[in-house]
Amino acid sequence: MGIFVKMFLTPIRSIPEQMRFASQKKLEKTVPMSKGNFDFPNDHPTIIYIKAYQNDDWEKVVEQTLWIRERLRTVWEETKSYEKLEEVKRSIINEISNRDVNFNCLKKNGVEDKYLFTKDAKVLPIAWEKEADFHDPRVKEKVWFSIEYLKPSLALRNEKQFPIKSLVVALCVNSDGYIVKSSIIGNAEIVLDSIKLWEISKGD
Repeated sequence: MGIFVKMFLTPIRSIPEQMRFASQKKLEKTVPMSKGNFDFPNDHPTIIYIKAYQNDDWEKVVEQTLWIRERLRTVWEETKSYEKLEEVKRSIINEISNRDVNFNCLKKNGVEDKYLFTKDAKVLPIAWEKEADFHDPRVKEKVWFSIEYLKPSLALRNEKQFPIKSLVVALCVNSDGYIVKSSIIGNAEIVLDSIKLWEISKGD
């Protein structure tokens, strides 16, 4: 009887551990994890960008985001109007600054950066690719960040509305130091295999 229990219960108990191991392996294939601490400049464009979101510095977000700069340049070239330029800029800032709880949800095609880089989120660089064969020719470097949400009540949600505890994202930068759009929604590339949920009740 003891042998029977060992044969059938041990594999079942090891399933969560096997799942975590498989998830970690997938993560390692996706993210070029740096060994130990590495020197990363505090004035790097990605750090400036993230802090701008966390500090509600929307002028700085506009300045650091490539697609916004390109849109404003197009408006100026087509209108040569400072009033129109400011109107469009105000509209964009209103769009990127409005954090609506109903849209605080990560989908398969991404999420707006304003829901990723919140004031209470702990964001740390974990890997830095400066010389790689990037699919997008505009990209000159990519930085990977771990994001930890310290409170379930303030955390980003997944598609089932469960609070996320931590995840890994990447930001791409061009040769001029501007953030390149990476996802259909938002500018950050989300590593789905890295997502860990808050255990808000027994059985979750």
